[in-house]
Amino acid sequence: MSSPLGIHARKHFEFICQAKISTRTKYTGTLIPLFTCTDTNYSLIMRDYTDILNMREELNLLNRSVHSLLKRLVPPYISDIMTNNHMKDVFVSHESAVAAMCLKPSQEIVSQDSDLLDDCDITQVCISIVDKVLGSYQDISRIRTFNGNFLFVTSLFNDDEKTDKVTYLLSFLEEAVAEINKYMMFKMLVSCTISYGGPIYACITGISKTMFDVLGNELTECFDNLDIVPPGKIIFTSEAYDRMKDHSISSQFIPPRQLKKKVYIMNNYLGMNFNSVSPEL
Repeated sequence: MSSPLGIHARKHFEFICQAKISTRTKYTGTLIPLFTCTDTNYSLIMRDYTDILNMREELNLLNRSVHSLLKRLVPPYISDIMTNNHMKDVFVSHESAVAAMCLKPSQEIVSQDSDLLDDCDITQVCISIVDKVLGSYQDISRIRTFNGNFLFVTSLFNDDEKTDKVTYLLSFLEEAVAEINKYMMFKMLVSCTISYGGPIYACITGISKTMFDVLGNELTECFDNLDIVPPGKIIFTSEAYDRMKDHSISSQFIPPRQLKKKVYIMNNYLGMNFNSVSPEL
């Protein structure tokens, strides 16, 4: 417990005491060396550990409650560092694949008398399905959902140059949309745009510094191009198309309005087992 130099060490331990007529009580104990001329004795300091255990349990319950509230507002990575008070001012990703997603009615599949979900219903239904699938894609972050529109970003916190980010994002969309189609029964079709580039900025904003925002031109471009996407299709920007290893899954697309960049459309319907006719150029 002590060194030849006279440095004292304290030994902490936990133990349980029980009298014949009392309940078991947990204590925390500390041994403190007491030196005399001939030998060394130790003093035992005891403290009732019950209050500390109760406070620890309350803290664990509070942490679980905070995580459950944050998990649908911010990515899991941000939820962890926010609760640990290790939040950085700004996160920056110089190269990310970005996707915007919405649901559109299809006159080819849905009759005019069919009941369509409003934006609020779409958000509530899809957010649970999307978050469930996202559990298998740790490198994809879902941004705040609004008015039935969803935005996703890859490599926001972990930039792995070896990963094919566009293909990785496309794989997630295929799986998520397939689950959405099972629930929707094809009454509404998921339409997406995918872009690639950067920088993408992520930070905590708002007066109370509790709102997680992601900013970048690629996000704006993806969202602005949602109106040109046919129901059930994906539109790729030229940057995203160039990053893809398999170019056979898409063809050049002539949009209904003029764009600054070339865009390409997915030949297949997203999340389905049948193909469409490739657009004529």
